[in-house]
Amino acid sequence: RGSSYSVDSIWILPSGKSIPQVLLQDQVFSYDLPVWSHDGEWIAFRQRNASDKSSWRLGIIRKNGTNNEVFDKKYDAIGWISWSAGDQALIFDTPSSPFALDVFTGEMTDLWPDSNIYTSETRLMPSPKDNVVAFAEFSNESGTEVKLWLITLVGEKLENIKLPVEIKPQCRSGVTTLEWSPDGTSILTQFRGWPWKECLPQLWLYKLSEKRW
Repeated sequence: RGSSYSVDSIWILPSGKSIPQVLLQDQVFSYDLPVWSHDGEWIAFRQRNASDKSSWRLGIIRKNGTNNEVFDKKYDAIGWISWSAGDQALIFDTPSSPFALDVFTGEMTDLWPDSNIYTSETRLMPSPKDNVVAFAEFSNESGTEVKLWLITLVGEKLENIKLPVEIKPQCRSGVTTLEWSPDGTSILTQFRGWPWKECLPQLWLYKLSEKRW
């Protein structure tokens, strides 16, 4: 939310309370995209200098408003943020590459280091159980297909997931959904294609143990 006292800010409403508590607000910095850690103790957020639209950083804060830390590295933009299993790393996207940030050491890992041209759309979703990330990369060029991978938090490729052969190639040129099952054994995906009338929305479930859709 924003107010006359600050740009975008982050508030928290404790259970049983009627008045929210301000976690982060400032007249210079904008705070948004708050994301709870799995254990409910931490909140990750995106910080931007209101006067410099191309200066983005990541930060974390405890739910009680203490231990606020904003990490030094700046980016032109930061996409959606997710916590890794165990809440050790933040997984996020930038215009140049997807990254993993270790919140204990501040170490940054490029999850897609061999990408020479990174102009595609992406989806990133870490497993809720293991240090594995589902990563989809796709472009808007006609005739291209989404590339769907399982990668580690150190940028290693574990598996190039083959797409369902039952779907026409033009109907799997992108994804609108990329979600894990709560037990971390399956990935739920909805593919995107064109023309829309020939590519009706479908949900597909990929079972990791069987490597099967």
